[in-house]
Amino acid sequence: MKSHLKFKIYGEDPSNLFLALLLLKKGFKVEIFKKYNISEKLYYDKLFLISQSTKLILDKHNLWSQISDKAHSIESLSILDRSIFKKLNFSPFHFRSNKTNTNNIGWIINYKDISNLLLNELSKFKNVFSKRTINQTSEEIYLYKNLKQSLSG
Repeated sequence: MKSHLKFKIYGEDPSNLFLALLLLKKGFKVEIFKKYNISEKLYYDKLFLISQSTKLILDKHNLWSQISDKAHSIESLSILDRSIFKKLNFSPFHFRSNKTNTNNIGWIINYKDISNLLLNELSKFKNVFSKRTINQTSEEIYLYKNLKQSLSG
């Protein structure tokens, strides 16, 4: 029954590529549509966060060993909410459970590195990428650029 289902995924960001890979490995049909009009520079200047649970999934699918040397560990994190002048601090202690004894919160990795790994894995499957692209509206591009500018400075 699974083989009769086909998932259409719009966009090639790492989360979508990872979802596509997992669905393909489960026997589903997947078609990925590339978003048009996003410059490669905007796309590849971003970072991707890998949590402890995501690392376990990557391990299960033999992907973590291929990317771990490009991942940068996050040992602690501080968040300041200026509206209420409160600061939150996170360390590995906050993420420990009875099952694991972690020494970090997670990892960050460049979009380009994780995307290339996932694209390489997806290339092992036939007929995954659509020849058609979807156009991104100028309003979406404008919102993306403004969000990026407001976050960077």
